Amino acid sequence: MNKILIAGIAGGVVFFLLGWLVYGIILMDFMMANSGMPVELQKKMPDMLPLVIANLAWGFLFATILGKWSTGLSIAQGAMRGALIALLVALFMDLTMYATTTMLTMNCLLVDLVAMTVNGAIGGAVITWILSLLKNRA
Repeated sequence: MNKILIAGIAGGVVFFLLGWLVYGIILMDFMMANSGMPVELQKKMPDMLPLVIANLAWGFLFATILGKWSTGLSIAQGAMRGALIALLVALFMDLTMYATTTMLTMNCLLVDLVAMTVNGAIGGAVITWILSLLKNRA
């Protein structure tokens, strides 16, 4: 099986679990209280299939990028590169939303940047570790 496919699926699972922990438990009340989103637009429970697909796509993005960088990457380097990928994507998405809607306040933007960067670092480390395991088995 392709190492990017395996690492992407593993990364998707890691990102799903991190999202549940960070956004669904730790930051849920903060984000609800500090977002500019009207209460009637907020779902009580997310639609799971699109959420799973989104996390798998995020895992495949990281696995594809880190797979190109994976020659000799340490887990710490994977974490740093994962943090960079997540930070840049979050900056793009959050600043665009902040500039064009009222759904994101500056407080939410800053907290989301930190959360996304930490999640990206953890996911990047796990994906790099899996890629290195699969490289050693080939």
